[in-house]
Amino acid sequence: MLLKQLSHYVLFASSFCLQELVQEVKSSFLTGRNLVSFHSPLLTHINSNTEELSANTEESQKPYDLIIDTKLKWKKTEAETTTSCYVDGQQLSDFLMEVFGAQTVTSTKRTSLQNNEDIFGEPIVDYSKADDCFRTTTTGLLTTELQLLSRGTHVWKDAVIVARIVAQPMTPKYLISSLEELLEISPEYALCFRIEPIVEKDEVAVDWCAQVQKTWPPCVLRTQPLPIVVAFPFHTDQDCSHALRSADYEKTDDTDIIQDYDKIVLEGGSGFGTGEHPTTFMCSEWLATQVVVSSLSSQQRTHSEKSSFETHILDYGTGSGILAFVALVTAKRQKDFVRVDAVDVDLDALESAKRNKVLNNNKERQVEFYTPMKGTPGWEVSSSISLPQDRKNTYHIVVANILAQPLMELSKTLSSFTKTNSGIIGLSGILAHQAEAVIDAYKPYFDVKVIQQNGSWVFLEGHRNNQEVS
Repeated sequence: MLLKQLSHYVLFASSFCLQELVQEVKSSFLTGRNLVSFHSPLLTHINSNTEELSANTEESQKPYDLIIDTKLKWKKTEAETTTSCYVDGQQLSDFLMEVFGAQTVTSTKRTSLQNNEDIFGEPIVDYSKADDCFRTTTTGLLTTELQLLSRGTHVWKDAVIVARIVAQPMTPKYLISSLEELLEISPEYALCFRIEPIVEKDEVAVDWCAQVQKTWPPCVLRTQPLPIVVAFPFHTDQDCSHALRSADYEKTDDTDIIQDYDKIVLEGGSGFGTGEHPTTFMCSEWLATQVVVSSLSSQQRTHSEKSSFETHILDYGTGSGILAFVALVTAKRQKDFVRVDAVDVDLDALESAKRNKVLNNNKERQVEFYTPMKGTPGWEVSSSISLPQDRKNTYHIVVANILAQPLMELSKTLSSFTKTNSGIIGLSGILAHQAEAVIDAYKPYFDVKVIQQNGSWVFLEGHRNNQEVS
């Protein structure tokens, strides 16, 4: 980690030599110097005083939370400035943890500011512009609001950093002064901060994960022919009915229970997907519709054709397994039969999905869970549950709710799984501005376009052509 080798030394550094050491740390950090071999003559002096300083830690301040705004305050009261100036919140967090020994650092956007929109990142995204924005300005690590907006950074310009400081000999004022030196804040500006003491008290051990989950209401998916309620094991029928009424579904009789809905039960495991995220919502609606369409087509077949046909569905990036279960409950309602293969690279998510299969009383082999097929992105040599090789060109319906970058990398893989000339694919996990790039990746094999948008997220639908995957 950044500056990890210096945490011990700076924690016990005496005031008269800390400023000199801060200058050396700053120089090493900004020039990319190898900190493993970092050595300063000042460390010798610091080490010689460590025992004495350690003896005084019993009298050090009690733990406290140090709350710092990334937006700087203007110190010159006699003159006003129209330029807002910020520090790099990520660098500020790194310094607090690695130099000053903060136990935890959290960063939140300032909810009072409407222009602080949510920013979504994903692996293999180039943040070099944001990085350059903070490092090439004439004021060191500072940047102005105008520069932030013009360079299109992927960070919150106006955020709040909360650091928990424990057993720190330095006073908060001196710690802030040192931070201002590290961040090269000009004399006209200063860090805006406040201190909140930590009140220690004996508390009964609580499973906070379970406590939080109990505050979540069931999620209602507006699927056809009936809505699907996604619930946790502890949700009652009354909870589900209340969720349906909140979603404007009406009860059909004098009882307090709404009968006409399907239900999926999910544990609060590590797999993504409870139905609340816009991408899961769009995928669920689309997939249920495709299952209904497939069922109606099946009814037009002869008896012999029906006995030899079943809709084959691929849920790629299954997470909790929610989309696989949406397909199953919809087919059951249609008195039809589907077979679902669900794939994920995360073994913990797969185990969670298998437990969800048990919760939903799916004892038949209608859904099976796999890791990626051998030779495809995400495949692990050690995996014994890889998707079988004979699954290529077999799926009538493919749905993948992941992220734009992996979806583009999987374009040939997912295309090879979809039945030529007849298969259909649904893709989400894509932000509106990423849609064109994903469409281009799938265009050689699908007639693909955006068919729905929910907030910042879009859903793509593609119909497979006869182009072979090379």
